Amino acid sequence: ATVRMVGNGVMNLTGSIYMKSGTLDMRGNGCTTQTHINSLIVIKDLAFSGTNACLENDYTASSNYQVQAGEPALDE
Repeated sequence: ATVRMVGNGVMNLTGSIYMKSGTLDMRGNGCTTQTHINSLIVIKDLAFSGTNACLENDYTASSNYQVQAGEPALDE
């Protein structure tokens, strides 16, 4: 499957994007200082379309889901 992220330079996203067999399609008209992505991203393919489309990720573990000891988790 494909998930499209569409915008015109303004985006705020926190959380995980997990599509081990999917495509993340970034569409829009450029990255700006108003684009904030703080996500753990696991994808098969990444596609871009639009003028200056980009993916700038500033992942911060403390702002996302914390795996507790004993819970099953991916480690690679």
